[in-house]
Amino acid sequence: MRLTLLTTIVLSFFCQGVNSFEWISDLQDGAGVYACVDDTVTMSWRYAVQEGEVVDDVKWYFDPGNNNRTAIAAIVENRFFHLSSSNSKRLHHVPEAGLTLTSVTGRDNGQYSVAALVDHSKALKAQQERLTVHDNKTGQLHVQLSCGDYIFTGHPPVSVEWTLWSKKVMFDASGSGNNVYISSGQRVVFDQMRRNEGDAYNPATGVFTVPFNGTYFFVLTAATTQHYSPASLYLTDNGSTFCHVQTQTVAVSCVATVYRAKGQQVWVSSPGTSHLNFRFSSFVGFSLHLDIP
Repeated sequence: MRLTLLTTIVLSFFCQGVNSFEWISDLQDGAGVYACVDDTVTMSWRYAVQEGEVVDDVKWYFDPGNNNRTAIAAIVENRFFHLSSSNSKRLHHVPEAGLTLTSVTGRDNGQYSVAALVDHSKALKAQQERLTVHDNKTGQLHVQLSCGDYIFTGHPPVSVEWTLWSKKVMFDASGSGNNVYISSGQRVVFDQMRRNEGDAYNPATGVFTVPFNGTYFFVLTAATTQHYSPASLYLTDNGSTFCHVQTQTVAVSCVATVYRAKGQQVWVSSPGTSHLNFRFSSFVGFSLHLDIP
């Protein structure tokens, strides 16, 4: 029978001046844990805090014995993350700061340690909210920030997207393909985006959804096919038509300046059968004035 020795060292890091936080588990510094191969081992680190203290983050480390300590797991904002892909499926969290390692192998032999970050401040604080979404399929942690900082090391990788809003709404969409037949009453979907600032236009549906109350400027261009077939398009929003273009020989545009409320939708339809040179037809819109500070 093969045995594996897991040596544990408890390391605790506190905020300066904290002396009330304490480890209360039976697992002491330098304790040895013996297990057979394929066994399950639980390192039940537990702690006690006083009123007003909060354990913000917990991080676990592993050292195979060559003084090369690496982080293997962490709790950040009450969520448990694996920081190493080698044992991510075998490592599980148990209260309060404990770990369970399943299917133990000889490679698991080494020193395990834990660190806790304790906040003992009773003062009123303001904190930047961070919106995180973990994709279980890709293992990515997606972070959306606004004027803040986010630090996360190890596994899974982090994908961060900054959104800088310039208080503008603008889109420029055209069609894919050349000769396109549009039936009467059909919505025209301009699916090729050249610009979509504010993401208010949906290239999958052809609908522009007004994101803010304000005045908007629209340009609708219809181009006929090489056979000079008729083309007739109009802009509409829930029944009213405010821009109509019709041509049988060349590309023609119409423009409209309208005030629309948040949530209203604008799209392009054809009042009759139209044959479009879709590549040279387009739907463009942008905000002139928004009712926001």
